[in-house]
Amino acid sequence: PVWHLPTHDKSEKGMINNDIKVSVITVNLNDAHGLERTLASVAAQTEKNGWEQIVIDGGSEDGSQEVMAKYKRYLAYAVSEPDGGIYQGMNKGVAAARGEYCIFMNAGDTFASPTILHETLPLITGEADYYVGNMMRVGRKRRLVESPRELTAAYLVQWSLPHQAMFIRTSLLRQRPYQEQYRIVADWEQQVWELVLHDASYQHIDAIIADFDVNGVSNTQQEKSTK
Repeated sequence: PVWHLPTHDKSEKGMINNDIKVSVITVNLNDAHGLERTLASVAAQTEKNGWEQIVIDGGSEDGSQEVMAKYKRYLAYAVSEPDGGIYQGMNKGVAAARGEYCIFMNAGDTFASPTILHETLPLITGEADYYVGNMMRVGRKRRLVESPRELTAAYLVQWSLPHQAMFIRTSLLRQRPYQEQYRIVADWEQQVWELVLHDASYQHIDAIIADFDVNGVSNTQQEKSTK
C-alpha cells in the first residue's frame, strides 16, 4: 500500500518558504520503534515555529505507517511507498522541503534536548551553506563526536560530518542531489563535492545537536562503508 500525507500544494514543492528556516527530514524503513523515538523527539521541541517535519518511509510493513498516523498533526509532508534506498529517500525529502536548510534525523536519531531548535535556529543566519554542531553516539556507551571548528580537506579524508547535527542549505541539495549509486556513503561524497571541490561555506555550532543511533545502516556496514 502507498500512504500519503500531501499537505504541500504541488505548486510550492520547488519553492523555499521564508517562514520555515529548517526542514527536519526523517527517512525510515521497517523501524517503527526508532521512528517513534525520532518523531517524539521532534514533537517535543519547545520551539514551535520556523521548522517543519517531513517523513519519507520506504513502504514499511512493521507498524511504521501507524506511527506516522499517530504523529500526523506534526508532519508537514509524509509518504510511505517503495523506493531505491536511504539516499533516494533523502532526495525525496529534499524535494518536498520548504525550509531554507535541511537536517536529516533518520529513524532512531533524536534531538539532544527539547530546546535544541529554540537554541540553534537563531544561529542559522543564512551566511553559511553548512551549519554543523556536535553529536552524541549512543550505544553501550555514550561518546561525544565534535565537529571541527575550522573544516579542512584533511578532516574529510578521514571523517564524515554527522548529518544528524548538520543544517545544509536546501538549494545545494536540489542543485546536486545525493548520488544514489553510493549506497552507504553518499552523504560523505556530497560533503567532499560541495565543501572541498566547490568551496561551500562552513560554520561550526558549539552545541550537541543530536543523539545518533549506532545501529544505523552506515554504522552496521562498517567494512563496506570504509571500502
